[in-house]
Amino acid sequence: MMNITDSKTMLDAVPYLRQIDQELINNIVVEHSSGVHTILAPPSPQEAEVVTPDLVRSLVSVMQTMYDVIVIDTRPSFDELNLALFDAADMLLLVVTMDMTSIKDARQFIEVTELLGYPPERVRLVLNRMNTFSGIPASEIGESLRRPLWAKIPDEPGPVLRSINEGVPVVQTAGDSKVADELNRMAREILTEISPDTMSASVDGRQQRSGFVRRLKVALRND
Repeated sequence: MMNITDSKTMLDAVPYLRQIDQELINNIVVEHSSGVHTILAPPSPQEAEVVTPDLVRSLVSVMQTMYDVIVIDTRPSFDELNLALFDAADMLLLVVTMDMTSIKDARQFIEVTELLGYPPERVRLVLNRMNTFSGIPASEIGESLRRPLWAKIPDEPGPVLRSINEGVPVVQTAGDSKVADELNRMAREILTEISPDTMSASVDGRQQRSGFVRRLKVALRND
């Protein structure tokens, strides 16, 4: 989605499992034009097999000393790697769309997190592509999953497709869109909860509106 092509990936850290430090992180991150620092996933599933939970734990542990916010895009599973990430996360954003298959998958995910002992407030429901034509009201989705919808991202195909095709965050390509408004609201709320000092440092209203791209400095890609 970010149209990043680079030879550096998470695989470059594998030989240095016991030596991961800030210098190594700086050597493997790729900086997007928006300012976001990204660690790319291995180029193929076969190569990804050498990426162990211990490696990812070590990477995240060091990155926590370098960045205010770390966003990790995970696979939809409860494998050992994901469980390690879930355990370390301050917040889990569970994305659901307005179709029965997605709602069923979300219900199963929530049930597993309950068995794992994660507190309900740690798992936030994000309704993606919210619309009025799916036949399932947004309110019923929250009721069905017995959780409030923490965020509702509207269905705006134009700005989103342009963002994907250009590889630039929608908050930059279409800052006045409803999608961008909701993403900025989500970012402000997250920053207020987990990094209040960073949020309070932004006293200019315009900076608060668009500044989440600058402050969400690491995206750990795992797709």
